[in-house]
Amino acid sequence: MAAPAFEIAGRFTRSTVNTGYVRYRNGPAHTDFGPAQQRTLSPRGPWQYTGLVLLLIGRRCASSNESFIEAMRQFPNVTLAGDRTAGGSANPGTFPLASGWSYTVSRWIEYTADNRVIEDNGILPQVVVSATPPISRPAAIR
Repeated sequence: MAAPAFEIAGRFTRSTVNTGYVRYRNGPAHTDFGPAQQRTLSPRGPWQYTGLVLLLIGRRCASSNESFIEAMRQFPNVTLAGDRTAGGSANPGTFPLASGWSYTVSRWIEYTADNRVIEDNGILPQVVVSATPPISRPAAIR
């Protein structure tokens, strides 16, 4: 659930913003999802930080972190830098089967504020910073 992510993100805005949309699973078929529901974020707590923010993102950012990133992307004082996020925001539910087995199925489709599916696509940074391998050091220094 994105509630903690929105509690934190709410400290960075003084106005209510649209942070995206969610379509919740409403049946057993692969395509059984209800209508899109808008997600909004309102200011939280007694103060908000509205100075410049550089938010580092990358391939290991997933799930509620992507909800946080998408919320932060809506603020004019925030710049996303790094690499595309993981694209793993489907709010999976795990259900038991016989003999200790279980299965997992997505419970929603999450969209960005501009209606792009996050699942499998991730969220793009505004400033791309390519990951580079670490500098190789001589064995004697390791």
